[in-house]
Amino acid sequence: MRIAISGYYGFGNAGDEAVLSATVGEVRHRLPEAEMVVLSADPDATRDAHDVRAAPRWPPGELRRAIASADLLLSGGGSLLQDATSRRSLVYYLLTLHYARAARVPYVIHAQGLGPLGGWWARRAAGYSLARAAAITLRDEASAELARELGVPGEPITVAADPAFLLAPAARAEADALLAEAGADTAAPLLGMVVREWRGARDLLPGLARVGRLAAEQWGAQVAVLPFQPSADAEVSHELAALLPDAALVEADVHPRALMAVIGRLSALVAMRLHALVFAAAQAVPAVGISYDPKVEALCAETGQSWTAVDDADLLVELTEHAWAQRASGRETRRECADRMRERAGLAFDVIERVCTRLD
Repeated sequence: MRIAISGYYGFGNAGDEAVLSATVGEVRHRLPEAEMVVLSADPDATRDAHDVRAAPRWPPGELRRAIASADLLLSGGGSLLQDATSRRSLVYYLLTLHYARAARVPYVIHAQGLGPLGGWWARRAAGYSLARAAAITLRDEASAELARELGVPGEPITVAADPAFLLAPAARAEADALLAEAGADTAAPLLGMVVREWRGARDLLPGLARVGRLAAEQWGAQVAVLPFQPSADAEVSHELAALLPDAALVEADVHPRALMAVIGRLSALVAMRLHALVFAAAQAVPAVGISYDPKVEALCAETGQSWTAVDDADLLVELTEHAWAQRASGRETRRECADRMRERAGLAFDVIERVCTRLD
């Protein structure tokens, strides 16, 4: 069985690479005879990072050949079928599904977050492709509701969770070494901050600086700034660190397991990146989400994390104070949530196993 895997891979985004790492590991565990090939923007980097075969995700001829040579296409995880990033991104992922249909290769929509889909064409095209999937697993109930609005019957849809919940963090010693290299005092409480390049992100920086000063003055904590996609997040992360002279900026480009271990060392987290919040939830670290996209709100609803809009600095301070106060008292509830989300994440791979059994 040859399985092609399509997603936002090879771009250096820690969240998407975490999804890929967890997916490859779980498929290997459940289907040891399966051969996987990942469609990647940087096949060499993907091969090195994940010890898996990789093929170029573009140009069209390369993409078509990679899909046609597979027995099954996994589309996901991540937020692939959406037009908030750009219409071009949506067209690309719909094209991969079109190529699969043309080659009579069945495909599974794998642990995706669906939407937003703004225009009538985007909704109609996404609904058409979803309805023709061999199976659909979505990472939250909001995505499942949107799929039903697009005309997909409820029966083929499994609500799972993000595969990154299944990722095992690196050793604590590796996390401490990364933090120390960045100038963090690993004996002190640490408040993590994750920002990303996005509309309105810089308007958020003064509010985050207020939170950082509060952490230093009242909690004796140091801020650790963590870029999740260095190629995109470096500039805004440096600007935030400059507002907090004692902040540690972790700039090393590391495997997602190491970054997950760093987040596990935090006392609390404030994050604008979805998978930073996933990493925190998986390790029972209290967190506040900053919503730039409905997917952040959907995750926070699933995990019990609080969130605020990009432009609400006062609420950001209030929610961070609450999260900090819940470090000990809310730990057991967060651990139960982490176990529940890991169990749900496994449902997506139950579906893959069933589809592969039918294809054999």
